[in-house]
Amino acid sequence: MAMTITERIHEAETELNLMKATENRRKTAEACYVVARLYRDIGNIEAAKWHARESYVLLKRLSINTLEDAAPQYFSLAGIQLPNLIHEGVVRSAFPEYHL
Repeated sequence: MAMTITERIHEAETELNLMKATENRRKTAEACYVVARLYRDIGNIEAAKWHARESYVLLKRLSINTLEDAAPQYFSLAGIQLPNLIHEGVVRSAFPEYHL
């Protein structure tokens, strides 16, 4: 049975909190991206904007310079497939309405 959007958000936020606790900045950035997508899907623009900005800032700080650096560590999370490459430019493109 498919998970509800609420269950998917809970799963993504749980993973996000775990990655923050373990200080894995790369996975934290990717989880923020997923949480932002999910919140945008339900129309919670403020939560989506906050998580998109967090993802953008974290990825920018990682100094991604190669294709290997840009490869996602998650294939998918909470039903959201990550892009084949993820870096701050991808996040900016995915959320143009937030002017990242």
